[in-house]
Amino acid sequence: MKVSDANGNVVAETSADGNGQYEFAGLPDGVLRMEAEATGFQIAAVNGITASGGAVLQHDARLQVGNMAQTVEVTASAPSMMTSEMASLFVRQQSINKAVDDALRRILAQKDVVSELDSRKEARDEEMKKIFDDQQRLRENMKALKGSSEEKLLVQRYTQQLNDQETRLEKLGKEMEQIQKEIDAAQGVVDQMIRELAVDTAV
Repeated sequence: MKVSDANGNVVAETSADGNGQYEFAGLPDGVLRMEAEATGFQIAAVNGITASGGAVLQHDARLQVGNMAQTVEVTASAPSMMTSEMASLFVRQQSINKAVDDALRRILAQKDVVSELDSRKEARDEEMKKIFDDQQRLRENMKALKGSSEEKLLVQRYTQQLNDQETRLEKLGKEMEQIQKEIDAAQGVVDQMIRELAVDTAV
């Protein structure tokens, strides 16, 4: 088994043990390619492995019966897990071509749409939680006023506040339902874009 950098230079080699387990130590940072080969099997290649800061990574190399002159290509980094920094690194190291980079960036832009919708939903959820807490406080205040000279005036005020809050909660609930529909639709676009993307590596 061997690992190569974006320029095709072999940076590490090892052999799997009797259980098929293997380990590479001290890999350089960057986008790497791993190849596994065995007699009577096709070469298994895993492209787009991103090594950074000595982080522990796990990738399976699945060997298939066949001629060693044939290579089974697998891409390690799925577009759904891609970040803009990873895409830029891939382009700099020529691990993907410009067309694939453009496609990945369109996916990232659509993922940003999903994230923005998630943030809007979370903001409304937080507002609802605050309203629930405030309602609990108002109800406790109303209980504490029982029998006091201020009871009638303040109870009317608190009751109006509770009614206003219920109206707001109803509106927030409808808004969250609509946002969730938009999230589902936007995520569906992301999933479709990923399915349509064939990642061709340049190594």
